[in-house]
Amino acid sequence: MTLKWDAWNRLVEAKDGQTVIGVYEFDGLQRRVKRHVDSQAPDNPNGVDTYIHYFHNAAWQTLETRETTTESDQPENLQPKYQYVWSPRYIDAAVLRDKNADTDGTCDDERLYYLNDANFNVTTLVDTNGDAVERYLYDAYGKVTMYDGSWANVRSASSYANVVLYTGRERDAETGLHHYRHRSLAVELGRFGSRDPVGYDGVSLYNYAGSMPIAATDPSGLRLFWPPDSLIGEANKRRGHGPWGDSAQHCWGGCVSGILGAIAADIGEGAYPSGDWLRDILAQHVGAACSLQYHMMGQHLACVLWYCDLCCLTGV
Repeated sequence: MTLKWDAWNRLVEAKDGQTVIGVYEFDGLQRRVKRHVDSQAPDNPNGVDTYIHYFHNAAWQTLETRETTTESDQPENLQPKYQYVWSPRYIDAAVLRDKNADTDGTCDDERLYYLNDANFNVTTLVDTNGDAVERYLYDAYGKVTMYDGSWANVRSASSYANVVLYTGRERDAETGLHHYRHRSLAVELGRFGSRDPVGYDGVSLYNYAGSMPIAATDPSGLRLFWPPDSLIGEANKRRGHGPWGDSAQHCWGGCVSGILGAIAADIGEGAYPSGDWLRDILAQHVGAACSLQYHMMGQHLACVLWYCDLCCLTGV
């Protein structure tokens, strides 16, 4: 497969050999608003035959899609195909999808609900009777295995044309890439396909979620994000509010100041060297695994914050 980006770091074309299987158009806000798709790809690529138009809200969430087989059709003249509802918990927390299967202009012919885990990976599609109709398993970076609702059979593709999958992002069937707004994630490689528009983060211009995909996400394709239902996200929420009230603030503030004070006592107040010395001191106070990971990322203070998040959440 050959991929082509434009001068604004946007994926604009995908080819399988000499056959174009995807063309992508964007608006002035960098949102992808139209896909030209080869519906037979990747199994039997035969050229573009379907055109999908996207309608977004101000938060860059897809609210509706409209499809046609004629490129010149204007989106305002097309029937809606799917409409989506999203949870206020997180930008990519899908709630449901409604489908229009006739020509009455209303998405009232099928409703499916999304179930997701703490990283907002869609794990199950549920119908209006409450029955699971399709299930999904992922590896750490999002490679999906699809099953029927009873786990009895593996599916090579979704029987419901579902595209909302890993971390709630859209999977493009023609390429297998997941669209993360500013970039596309290659789940087979566990990395983005293009350089980070923001710049170098201390590790790589292509890494996804700080190489911590089971704990963090990157909904914009620009920076690591702790989902609110993840362990660290929950700790972040509880620093100043939540079921622990003010005690969470006191725990977290005391933890951070205590560790920094101990480090200062070890190396002399006001002396904060870099290099292996600081890594070894962090290992003594907060644990070797954390210190090594954040030392490699050049984020020493983040190691302390992570440790205190964990302690104050679990009561360790």
